Amino acid sequence: GTLRSHPAIVFPTSAYLRSDARTRHIAVKLDEMGNSACIPKEERLRVQRVLLGYFEDMYLVLKELWRILRPGSILTYVVANSRYYYLPVASDVILAEIARCIGFQPIDLVVLRKRNGRTRQKSFLRESAVFLKKP
Repeated sequence: GTLRSHPAIVFPTSAYLRSDARTRHIAVKLDEMGNSACIPKEERLRVQRVLLGYFEDMYLVLKELWRILRPGSILTYVVANSRYYYLPVASDVILAEIARCIGFQPIDLVVLRKRNGRTRQKSFLRESAVFLKKP
């Protein structure tokens, strides 16, 4: 399979974040982001699907990493932030918060580089390395 990160592909919906009491608040915030006035009304449903779907998939990845990593292990990943119309999405921060809710301890978030968007709306675009520890 693939991560639900592309708006041209319609995947079945899920409720992993919402069904976990530790991450329910993140699902609520993602819903609010998907309803933002920064996104044209006619595009909101599509953006909501992709936004929530991507973080739901990454929640499953982080849960599996929690399961297989030994205590004391360090988890590092590199992730790029994104933007939907005028809505910046801090994927690095959101994923780190999901990981923290699962039980990982945040160590550091290092911005590796600023990214150029395809338009002049490139604020907040960056690639970051996130460092976490399984206690």
